[in-house]
Parts: sequence; C-alpha cells; structure tokens
Amino acid sequence: MAGEPIATISAVKYNEEFGFLGFYIVKPEYRGQGYGWQIWQRALAHLNGCNIGLDGVLAQQANYQKSGFNLAYRNIRYQGLAGGQSPPSSHLVSLNAIAWEDVLAYDRQCFPAPREEFLEMWCHQPEHQAIAYQENGILWGYGVLRPCQVGYKIGPLFADTPEVAEASF
Repeated sequence: MAGEPIATISAVKYNEEFGFLGFYIVKPEYRGQGYGWQIWQRALAHLNGCNIGLDGVLAQQANYQKSGFNLAYRNIRYQGLAGGQSPPSSHLVSLNAIAWEDVLAYDRQCFPAPREEFLEMWCHQPEHQAIAYQENGILWGYGVLRPCQVGYKIGPLFADTPEVAEASF
C-alpha cells in the first residue's frame, strides 16, 4: 500500500555526548532491499560524535558489530505471574514523595546523560507506578512499573544494592 511505513528506527540524541538507538524494525517482506540500511545510516549520522547506546536483538549482534558496536552486557527478559501482597516496607514510597532534584541527581549517577524531560513524562504516565527506596532521607533507588501489551514491564530499576533492588522489585 502506498504511503505505508515499511521501516522504523529511533535515534535519541540526549546531548552532544550520548545518544541511543532502538526500535529498529523492517517489515519482513522488505528486508534485504536496503531500506533498513538507509534509515540505519541516517540514524547514525544524526548521532554522529556521540557515544551511542543500543538495545538490539540477539540475532542482529553481528550486524551491529559491523557498524562498530561492542557488546556491553546482556539484557535478559523474564515473564511470570505475580500475585499476593507486597511485603510491607517503610522505605518504599511514591516517587512523587521525593524531591524531583534528588531523583534527577540519582538518575545522573545511573544514566550517561541528563534526561529531565523524559523522566518527568515517563514517571508520570497514566498507569505507570513509580516508586523510590528511601532510608534516612537518602534516595537509594527507584523504579517504574508500566503496562505493556501483555502484563507489565519494570524499567528503569536502579538501586545502590541488590537488597534495595529486591525490595523495590
């Protein structure tokens, strides 16, 4: 169908030092015809000069390496059924209860670029639940639960210790 999208990519330039690529998808019937390569090159040109993060699919890792990317870590997704009540914790509070400047400062320790506008929108989307782990007035971690096509996803989830991550999870 004329005018129908056949390929997509997201290239977010957070600042002059850091950008992120994602959502790189070409409809199967159009793969191998150069359309994906064209948008890939445009995205890289947009992020020229930046250190670029990429959340890519396992099957494409060899292609990403051809473009100069190196594997930094593996991203593993789990699925399961949740239920019951969360264990009570006096340390878990709504992210809204934390001074926004503290949230931004904490996020900067975990993410390579400032992203105030993104976080503001991300943490306050309808049906998103953003929590913080705070002890003695100090922010030790935060996370966001968001709905997806099936169930929910958690992300980001940043924590100073595995115990804080587990309690937040």
